[in-house]
Amino acid sequence: MKKIIALCLCFAFCLSFLSGCKDSLDAYTPTGDGLTWDDDTGNDDAAQSRQELTLVYYPDRSMNPFEATDFTNRALFSLLYQGLFTVDRDYHVEPVLCGSYRISQDGKTYVFYLAEGARFSDGAPVTPQDVIESLTAAKNSQYYKGRFAHISWFGESGDGGVQVNVDTPFENLPILLDIPIVKQSEVNAPTPLGTGPYTQHKAVDGLLLRRQSNWWCKADMAVTAAAISVKPAESITQIRDDFETGKVSLVCADPGSGKYADYRSDFELWDCETGMFMYLVCNTDSKVFSNTQVRQAVTYAIDREELVKDNYNGFARPTTIAMDPEYFTYNVCDGVDTFIYDAWMGEREVYYSVYLAQGSC
Repeated sequence: MKKIIALCLCFAFCLSFLSGCKDSLDAYTPTGDGLTWDDDTGNDDAAQSRQELTLVYYPDRSMNPFEATDFTNRALFSLLYQGLFTVDRDYHVEPVLCGSYRISQDGKTYVFYLAEGARFSDGAPVTPQDVIESLTAAKNSQYYKGRFAHISWFGESGDGGVQVNVDTPFENLPILLDIPIVKQSEVNAPTPLGTGPYTQHKAVDGLLLRRQSNWWCKADMAVTAAAISVKPAESITQIRDDFETGKVSLVCADPGSGKYADYRSDFELWDCETGMFMYLVCNTDSKVFSNTQVRQAVTYAIDREELVKDNYNGFARPTTIAMDPEYFTYNVCDGVDTFIYDAWMGEREVYYSVYLAQGSC
């Protein structure tokens, strides 16, 4: 088996990426939020039965999806949990545990209905209360709480669904709802029960993920191993060394992190979006940045290409607006070509703001 390393990269992200909402959804096959990548094995049964995979985790860090913040541990969650929706690398939203949904005319009320047959790994059906308790835990968590900034209320709809109210019209709410859904009685458990294709078990030398033979989702997945060993780790360098010596077959690494350990062995690479968007904020109440030309000068003076190269090892995408350049409407948005790096333009804007503006600086 080829060595594999999956790198978690820092790419720009904006919360307006979804296509328009629909009142009803066409028939679909649930895909889950599985760990997938391009491969050329197709559906060859023999290749699937031979698949072996060894992962890593930090045993001293949380494995609860609402408490965990370490991306090494969170990489396992895609095999254990699913959300109402999932978002692919092209920012397309697909329903998973959600079977259909409707939106009010004012765009402020959503009602989500669960997919028929959705079950936890113990066979129990997923209920609206499971969703509500999971959303409540997410709202109170450091990892997910930002997604609830404009969600004013959520609860049972009265017709078997889950109602979510927002304080402002928002047609892209499903992009925020890839939050793991767990059994309501286990939201605070160290390892809550989920609806993913694998279940987690303790092993002598770490953890063991066992594939469910009766998983409620029938979609094909690239990960087909009957069991996946998960080895304990204590440091990034240990993970790298175990990978390079063949003890681990797939790892996640953040090349933008100050703790990144460089990999020197032969490996196959996939880029994984992190959803991180980094930007500068100007205080327009200040004497300096209240001047529009000063703010424009700063925008022109920042060489985003060099920042990506020098600070993120090339693993990021520069953007001049609050949108990922890979999004399909990026090139038709205002400002895309307006504020690209131009040192001369930056100097010119400073000149006009300082010398021609009447006491604005």
